[in-house]
Amino acid sequence: MFQKYSLRFIHIIKPHCYFLIIILAFIFLLYFSILDNKLISDENTILVPQMSYQNTFSSFRFSPLAPYIFVSSYLIFGLSPLPLRIVSIFLHCAVSCLVYFLFFQLFKKKQISFFSALLFAIHPLATESVTWFAGTQYVLYTMFFLLSFLCYLRSRVFTHMKTNYYFWFSVVFYILAQLASEKAVVLVLVFLLYELIFGKIRERYRELVIFACISFCWTAIHLTAIGVRSKSLQTDLFIGGGFQNPLTQIPYAITFYVQQFLLPINLSLYQGYSMAYLDYGIRLVIFLCLVIGLYFLYIKSKNYFFLGMLIFITLIPTLTPLKISSTVAERYIYIGMIGFSGISSLFYYYVLQNKKIREIGIIIGIVVIIFLSIRTIIRNNDWNDEYSFWSNTVSTVPYNSQVRINFGGILFKQGKLQEAEEQFITSIKLDPNNPEAYQNLGYLYLVTGNIDRSINYYSTCINIYPNNWKPYNDLAVVYITKKDFKTALEYVQKGLKISPHSDSLYSVLGLIYLDTNDKKSAQESFEKALYLNPHNERAKIWLTKIGKN
Repeated sequence: MFQKYSLRFIHIIKPHCYFLIIILAFIFLLYFSILDNKLISDENTILVPQMSYQNTFSSFRFSPLAPYIFVSSYLIFGLSPLPLRIVSIFLHCAVSCLVYFLFFQLFKKKQISFFSALLFAIHPLATESVTWFAGTQYVLYTMFFLLSFLCYLRSRVFTHMKTNYYFWFSVVFYILAQLASEKAVVLVLVFLLYELIFGKIRERYRELVIFACISFCWTAIHLTAIGVRSKSLQTDLFIGGGFQNPLTQIPYAITFYVQQFLLPINLSLYQGYSMAYLDYGIRLVIFLCLVIGLYFLYIKSKNYFFLGMLIFITLIPTLTPLKISSTVAERYIYIGMIGFSGISSLFYYYVLQNKKIREIGIIIGIVVIIFLSIRTIIRNNDWNDEYSFWSNTVSTVPYNSQVRINFGGILFKQGKLQEAEEQFITSIKLDPNNPEAYQNLGYLYLVTGNIDRSINYYSTCINIYPNNWKPYNDLAVVYITKKDFKTALEYVQKGLKISPHSDSLYSVLGLIYLDTNDKKSAQESFEKALYLNPHNERAKIWLTKIGKN
């Protein structure tokens, strides 16, 4: 049995091996440099456990595949990011090869398949999902979706669903896509769209119902977690609830991704979402032109229409008006790049069919490949370490308040306190209502001994945004240094009302009890902190000291 399927696999791969080797060679050449990259941004909190494994998995309890990879890497290899970098590269290789076979299955032309897969593989828009292993879930669910869709396309030649192994493989891979990311719930629409355009939906409705039921169940499950997600963003990350206006959000997002695919210059982990009237007007006109163009493509070319709709469908989960995620992010378009790459490659293929412009077309194609490859290498170098990453990000989006805060945090870690202060102050100038900038300045002044200014900035932070526990925690520390334990206790209690499961607050509470000679209560507080987070070093140290005494 194994030999039979091995021979069949070789038979499928062999006619395409030269194209696949070229694609894989490009990926390894472009991404080899990331193997030495340090931990960046959220990678620190993913790989370095800041909370118990139980809490880690509860955060991803319905999409656990990526967290399993992270925790397994930590348990086996410790804090080294190298294994996860290797996994990310190999996953991108797998996805790029699957993109090749998808287009070959759809169009039966090796040239189109090769152009599409190569463009997808080398495009710098993919770097955020590949180089930054915090984006692994996007690569992972794209891989499982492609496996599911390819098996589904293969299953269409069989009539009996019960004995159609390709179909059931498709179902299994579709479930794995759901386990990889909540954003996979909408992918049933791709199956439906394919049948509406190319197939016979009446003959395939039973299969589509199965995929729809899987998506419906996962959607219902994820909806129960939206409240938890929203509260977590408010209490931990200063991100308030509310809604975005879809009339501005959707035109901006769609035109942003088109712009970045065509000219990937200003790439950044953070992108601004503030538009002047003129900018919005231009984007709205472009968006309406894209919608009208998509309608005409439906009439003239079903292939282009399918790929265009593929882009939009995969973006639906990120276009929610709820403020529970970034408005735009390069990682969101990773799976949508399949549509962009396919449309570009179809157009390029038909250009090359014209003998009069074939030579010019070949030259343009080579220039595009060189440009995208160089841009990907440069972008990967941006991710080398935190300082280079955030300094480049500041250069790319200098008017983003959050970027200034993050860069200031890196400068603070490096002991460059004056430069960090300048970044935090600039952040406040860019956005006077950004509470995190005030909190960071409060902490900076606490460290430098300027207690009055520290209290002033922490208080301003709370006035702007009272729903986050962190400034209460830090203000309690400030008042501990002033020996004002009563006020410190009041702030801890206020913080615990907001976040009753904060191990940091319980550690500070233990310090208050310790300073007021209540060792029993102090011990209970430190034990509670360790229960919530077994990696709380402060609680471990103080419990050891209490035990010795």
